[in-house]
Amino acid sequence: MKNLYSKTLRAMALGIFLLAGTTWLNGQGLTLNWKGSISADANNQLNWDNPTTLVDNFLVVGNTTTYANPANPLHPIISGSTDITVRTLSVAAPSVAGGTDRGQFTVSMNTGNTFYVSNPTSATAIYRGTLIVNSGILRHRRPFSVGDNESIFIVEGTGRAQIDETVHMGNSSTPTLGGKIFIRDNGVMHINATGDRLIRFAPAEGLSVLTITGNGTLEINGDHRATANITNAIAANKITGGANFFINYYFDQIANRTYFKAKPQTTVFAYFTDRLTERTIASVAGQNCPPVSLEKSNIRDIATEFIWKYGTTPGGPYNTVLSSSTTTSNLTPNFSQSGTFYLVCEAVTPGGNVVSNELRFIIGSDKIVLTPAATQFLRGAQTGTKVTATASSGTLSSGEWKWTTTQGVGHASFNPPVTGNEYTPDFAAVGTYFVAFHALVDGQPHVSAEIQVVKMAGNASALNITWNGSASDDFHNMRNWTPLAYPKNNNIIVPVTAPVWPVFRNGVDTIMGASQIHYQASPEIKAKLIIRGNTPDDVLRWRGNADGFAGELVIESGVFEKDQDLLRMGANNATLTVKGTGVAKFNQWGTNTNNTLMVGNAETPTAGGNVYISENARVFFNPPNVFRISTNPDAEFGRFFLSGNGQMIFEGDFVSGSATYITNKRIVIPANHVHRNLYDPISNKTYVLARDLSTFAIANSTTQYLAVGQTSQALTLTNTGSLSNFTWQYSAGPFGPWSDFTPGVTGTSAIVAFNQTGTYFVSAKAGDGTRVSNVTKFVVFDFKVNLVKNGNIYTLSVSPLTGMTMSGWQIKAAGDPAYETFDFAGTGTTYIVDPFHFLDGDGVYLVSYLGIVKDENAQDVNLFASPAVITISGGVVVSGVTTSTEPKKELKTGVYPNPSNGTFYINVNSDKYIVEVLDMSGAVISKQLMFGNEQTITIQRKGIFIVKVTSDEGVGISRVVVK
Repeated sequence: MKNLYSKTLRAMALGIFLLAGTTWLNGQGLTLNWKGSISADANNQLNWDNPTTLVDNFLVVGNTTTYANPANPLHPIISGSTDITVRTLSVAAPSVAGGTDRGQFTVSMNTGNTFYVSNPTSATAIYRGTLIVNSGILRHRRPFSVGDNESIFIVEGTGRAQIDETVHMGNSSTPTLGGKIFIRDNGVMHINATGDRLIRFAPAEGLSVLTITGNGTLEINGDHRATANITNAIAANKITGGANFFINYYFDQIANRTYFKAKPQTTVFAYFTDRLTERTIASVAGQNCPPVSLEKSNIRDIATEFIWKYGTTPGGPYNTVLSSSTTTSNLTPNFSQSGTFYLVCEAVTPGGNVVSNELRFIIGSDKIVLTPAATQFLRGAQTGTKVTATASSGTLSSGEWKWTTTQGVGHASFNPPVTGNEYTPDFAAVGTYFVAFHALVDGQPHVSAEIQVVKMAGNASALNITWNGSASDDFHNMRNWTPLAYPKNNNIIVPVTAPVWPVFRNGVDTIMGASQIHYQASPEIKAKLIIRGNTPDDVLRWRGNADGFAGELVIESGVFEKDQDLLRMGANNATLTVKGTGVAKFNQWGTNTNNTLMVGNAETPTAGGNVYISENARVFFNPPNVFRISTNPDAEFGRFFLSGNGQMIFEGDFVSGSATYITNKRIVIPANHVHRNLYDPISNKTYVLARDLSTFAIANSTTQYLAVGQTSQALTLTNTGSLSNFTWQYSAGPFGPWSDFTPGVTGTSAIVAFNQTGTYFVSAKAGDGTRVSNVTKFVVFDFKVNLVKNGNIYTLSVSPLTGMTMSGWQIKAAGDPAYETFDFAGTGTTYIVDPFHFLDGDGVYLVSYLGIVKDENAQDVNLFASPAVITISGGVVVSGVTTSTEPKKELKTGVYPNPSNGTFYINVNSDKYIVEVLDMSGAVISKQLMFGNEQTITIQRKGIFIVKVTSDEGVGISRVVVK
């Protein structure tokens, strides 16, 4: 029975108050339990046990034993002319199986208004009671289930239900329970998700039944003409029209939806067996048209003969027999003459003959052949592929292309007229056009079959187009796709049977979420989509949830970009290969903190695709976290295979995160290689690479921690081979730009020091330009021994760094290789110099302090303070020098000539200083330590730059111009 109610009740529901629309409120939401204390009006707060607004809260409708009056239950009805959003809705089953006290909730919004169930992160909502939509829209953004034998969902009247996720007809993957869905009157149920989303039909009779009656319609996104779950459900009467009805279904390419409707069993329904949209067929005399058939019905089942007839006017008479059969209700029509024909099937039964609906055919002359003759789909400003007219025999002359918007009727000339035997479709306005070629063949007039041109808006729904590769490997050639359309903003399907794989070469294109790259297990074939951009600016984007990625996506050059939803590599056979100079970018989607790559089939993955990065390829992750990836080091799926100069580039400082991927063996490198895991502060990115241990490198690349001015441990080179003339350089980032030390540091080993705090990377190169395959990182702290002289008393002190553990004073004689614990000075942070404590007597001593800091892996590192130099002579302290500096003052600096061609002389009144060159964005171009006056700097590009000079005496800044 329909859930209808009086106009008075509806007016009362509208008159109480209107709830706010779809805006989410802050907070966790409240649970509201239905009581129905006053009326059936769900908008009335007093009918709920927690009287407050419904918006952004959790609604619970129990069985009627929980209502205010179980004997006369008032079931809630939500209405209104303003959209309403709740987080979740729960409707309960009867208190005992088969009982009548199930909960019930009705959506009865005004036409065009929506009741949203909108918590997209929650689990599947299982409706165990009765849920009804009789007007307005229910939009359910969560997975939806009628997974209980008591579950009933009804869409009736003018109601529309849109389910944005999967619809479960049963209670589990092997269902033993399942409820019922009814779509009737003018009701519509739309499953607004891509993929196999109507699932889990319980096999037992009477369970998991979806019934369509009247003018009700089930719509499912995508092409489901061959989806096993659905075709099997129809065959098993799980999707049914009920008694005396059968289900007819077809796929609409433009809407990219499959529609299901009920037809009376007492009728005979003729349809095209490809189950595409009901349509008029354009063909050529003497050629086979698409096959037709009669839908299964009780009339078809008892028929003793099937007579296919046609006429030349709609509605008959149908006086010409095309074919007759006593065994089959199928036909492949073939008309021998041109013209417009109306085809029906007359089913001969013991109770009389029943005539089917008619199918229309427009047949062109067999003297003119159009290539290609298929429908062309154009989007936005696109023009079509060239159509050529030729004569099947004889001489073609005096041809003109004409068009109409009414198929088969009223052909008109283009303005200006289009003559000749070639035509390229180009229409400005959105619509469907029919074009025919009017010409003389051997002096006699003939009209070709019409070609159909569908002009779509640029943002129209995506088409499903399948790669046929019949013309070439060109991704951009619409003749390589069926139906004829360009891939831009469409769903592309690449089957394993393709003769060649599609190659994307130029431009900026987008394919949509329902695109598929197929896979065949036996014999194993991975269909491929190849990106081979002509330039680095050629980009192919894959938008939407890519569930159909089962084969291989290959990026050889150019860019692949995923910036919305997920590239779902949930199967082991899904393969992403990035090589050559190819670039893949996985960006943020929505407000998610993960990027758009998924290499696992579940939260705890049991399968997942693999990614191969080689040669000079780069893969960017922004944000850095892969959406779903296994943490099992033994899992042989969901891995990144990194080799050559391939790079994984994570946004920000992701050293610890990528280290976790490495530890879990998610990033696999070849034998005799090691991982390089580096954060570059210049680009604010973390780089993971594979380094070959047999290549030219720095032997000891472990991070060193130094105080300002402190000398490093010696660095040495390995695998130098025939290389020579080695120069050591430094940079603020692990990939440069590189600057020479001043004075220069050369040779197969090096000891370096830094006079400013910061993070530095040291590299080396040979005379022929060959650079080492790794770097050594230096972290330089402002940790020094301060010295204060008061008369003949020298006081040393240190200030600990944040988080530092203070260990104690250290001492060594000048020239000694290492510090020793200075027992007399103790562990306090202040020490008054006493000559008696210097047991070796007169000499020059370096006094430092040992502090312990944590490195980037949280391990302890010894850090020695920049020392004070103490000189003992005759048993007394005769001098003390410290490395501490006074506050910086302005340093007079001269730079000339200015402007110049890039080479400048710098005049600084200081013995030793650091020169930095910065561009106008503040990025450091070069950094050098210099000594003495009249030094040379060179800037090897045009522009305006800042030269910053820093010494113990102060800081100087000059602006310079390079012409």
